[in-house]
Amino acid sequence: MSDVLEFERRREIQERLRKRLAAEHEKRAERLKRVGVTAFDLEVAAMTDEINAIRAERGLRAIRQGEVERAESGALGHSDYARKFAWYASELCAPDQQASE
Repeated sequence: MSDVLEFERRREIQERLRKRLAAEHEKRAERLKRVGVTAFDLEVAAMTDEINAIRAERGLRAIRQGEVERAESGALGHSDYARKFAWYASELCAPDQQASE
């Protein structure tokens, strides 16, 4: 795939991931009422599910949640946290990104 096509595909993936994260953020108020689980845990789990769905669509193996947590940590402190998290998460959907054993 050409670099331009892969970049456009990554932007599409980033937008899909950003929308999933936004949907998870909408659930935060209700989740704060739960005991023993944090909104962060549920949001990262949802992003892991979405990334693995994209990876499966691309014929790639699933990744672990820890890899998504590392992507999220790179977004911390950014003024546009959701977009940055989605961008870093989209890197995990790249064909050359190998899943951890």
